[in-house]
Amino acid sequence: MDINKIGRYKFFLQYLVGIGFAPDQKGIGQMIGYNNPSAFSQVINGKKQMPKDFTAKLKRLYPDLNEAWLESGEGKMLLTENGGQNFFGDINGGDNNFSGRDMTVNPPCTLDSILIKYSRKSPLNESSQRRHKPRHAKPKSRWIGS
Repeated sequence: MDINKIGRYKFFLQYLVGIGFAPDQKGIGQMIGYNNPSAFSQVINGKKQMPKDFTAKLKRLYPDLNEAWLESGEGKMLLTENGGQNFFGDINGGDNNFSGRDMTVNPPCTLDSILIKYSRKSPLNESSQRRHKPRHAKPKSRWIGS
């Protein structure tokens, strides 16, 4: 794949969103200090000059980024094959602000979170509703008041 420098920046941002590192491009901009999403977007799209420390900020945000690839296209995008993530321990050194990996803002995906998310989107069908009826509900009285 032969892409220009702006294309590599966009590709890297799409990668970060794709792996769940950030919810979207705006989130990445906020992580590196852009409070105005439009300003970040203009830099990424080449409409504004890229600040000299822009690449360094992305590298601090995601240390496995290969700066040579980002700047010139040489080598691979990541320095390691697995993206430098270690799921067997604390990846943020105990500091949620370390390299932008705030797990309280972007928690890892779990099966429970997926089930909760999708169970809220679709109502239970009739047979499921009967099976999941609360057991503490009072039965309706059959007596008509006097």
